[in-house]
Amino acid sequence: MKAFLPAELTKSLAGKIPKEEMHVIKWTPEMLITMVNQRLSVHSNGKVHDFSEISTSSTSTTVTTYDFVTAVNKAVGILSPREIVYVGEKVFFTHLNSEGPQGKITRDDLTKAIEEYAKDLQRWRNAAIDKNR
Repeated sequence: MKAFLPAELTKSLAGKIPKEEMHVIKWTPEMLITMVNQRLSVHSNGKVHDFSEISTSSTSTTVTTYDFVTAVNKAVGILSPREIVYVGEKVFFTHLNSEGPQGKITRDDLTKAIEEYAKDLQRWRNAAIDKNR
């Protein structure tokens, strides 16, 4: 079985799955940047290879893939494909809700998406706490 499991779940499975069957990938920013760029390329049929290509061209508002991964890591505190993909979706939806299909992604879109993700994360954590009471 292959899965991107949260650290909390991985720890709880430690005694239940034989050690030789459990492999943990320690994601680095570089690995996640590569993953994002590959996803952008696949989803655009090879037309987009970096966040900066779909971001505004203004120096102060351009968002590169490095900027995106760094901002998510700083806000969330973990490097994980799950968070990167989820926040990435939020960036696109944030942009579409504010601008529609026109224009390019801005730092403001990224900031709003991360704020929304932080709210979602807090809500999920509160729900988990309530469930365990």
